[in-house]
Amino acid sequence: MHGVNKVILVGNATRDAELHQTKTGKPVANLRLATNRAFKTGDGSVREETQYHTIICFECDPFGFEPAVTAGRNRQERGSFLTT
Repeated sequence: MHGVNKVILVGNATRDAELHQTKTGKPVANLRLATNRAFKTGDGSVREETQYHTIICFECDPFGFEPAVTAGRNRQERGSFLTT
């Protein structure tokens, strides 16, 4: 059986995307995304928690990416997890 490595994050960019290139000229974008989740605690009150994600986009379209990722703007990112 084959596994699936897919993630979809929906949140707000915490800063503008940083675009650069690899040594071989391939585009790379770095961005930070904040996601929120609400949950009930043991006493029944609702609490909200924010998590911050660092996203590195390899071989992305730099012309379509940069203007769309500015601080505070809502984003949806799709991709796969890579761990180091």
